[in-house]
Amino acid sequence: MQRSHTLDAIRGIAILQVLVWHYLVPSLNHHGTFLSILLSASLNLTWTGVDLFFVLSGFLIGGILMDNREATNMFSVFYARRILRILPLYALTIALFQLFGPPASLWPYLTFTQNMVWAADGHWGPTWTGVTWSLAVEEQFYLVLPLIVWCIRPTLLPIVVVALCCIAPVARWVCAEWLYSSHYASYLLMPCRMDALFGGVLVAWFVRRHRSAGSGRRRETLLYGAIAVLGSGFVIMLCTGQQDLSTFMITIGYTWIAAFYASILLLAALRPHAFGSGVIHHPFRLLGLGAYAIYLFHQPLLSVLTKFGHQWSFSLLLATCATMATAWLSWRYIEKPCITFGQKRFRYRVGVAVIAISQPRVGASVTG
Repeated sequence: MQRSHTLDAIRGIAILQVLVWHYLVPSLNHHGTFLSILLSASLNLTWTGVDLFFVLSGFLIGGILMDNREATNMFSVFYARRILRILPLYALTIALFQLFGPPASLWPYLTFTQNMVWAADGHWGPTWTGVTWSLAVEEQFYLVLPLIVWCIRPTLLPIVVVALCCIAPVARWVCAEWLYSSHYASYLLMPCRMDALFGGVLVAWFVRRHRSAGSGRRRETLLYGAIAVLGSGFVIMLCTGQQDLSTFMITIGYTWIAAFYASILLLAALRPHAFGSGVIHHPFRLLGLGAYAIYLFHQPLLSVLTKFGHQWSFSLLLATCATMATAWLSWRYIEKPCITFGQKRFRYRVGVAVIAISQPRVGASVTG
């Protein structure tokens, strides 16, 4: 299966949102002028780039598992490829943090439970490794999704997936009102974010059903209508200044955003040419290829460079250049070789047939 340039571009858009939220928005707030504050307000929802990563991850991982459900070695190949894709760069990140960052317990990082620890403590985690909460969410997602796809008949799978999506806002409310003294758990815990993850799985299921049933103009009209309605709600959230831990967001806000991104992803999967030419795709595709390294290293690099006493804008420029250079080196010498080795060494088998399926993505959500 060929790597999807459209999905790479969508991944690039997601990581660009994360960069804007962590780099540009604080810089605009730092200046404090009317225009900078206005521009910052217009970028208020760029933190939802992580939600787009979750939807994309559910779509790609769910699709891989559905395509190989009958493979006799589905679990072993799936986890072997995930380990090769995620752990090398993740281990490097944690090792650097342990060497040069503030003292911290290593155990949560080794078990991918840091999101649970930070949810219980009511904070986002250290600056260097705070973004790894989403990797923990995805690793926990990987523990349950293969079992669900393997155990549930394909005809019943969408019912289970929709039910899990509906449970997510309930889980957020229970965490916020009953289990924790803050709303951090509603943002950081996997059950609270599974509407985005399983929303992507639902898109993967629908795409496979749609291709077998053929296309229809009525379906496309409904899809465009859904995008318009969900997009209007997204704009309203932006105009009303909704924040990541607001009461609206932890109830139905995240579910609405997940549905919006899922509908965009469905359109991209069914009509990839609707997303522009190769010239438009190219810069976003490059960002998409480096998304995992960008995600892991952009905060540590900014934190280090701002300590040298440069002006904020200059430090921001240096951090951006350093992040892009690190992402290119990581993709060229760590990520791509590991992905290639995993695809060649571990192949899905159905009976005596061998199915070699490439993974058209860059890590867990950000990993591909």
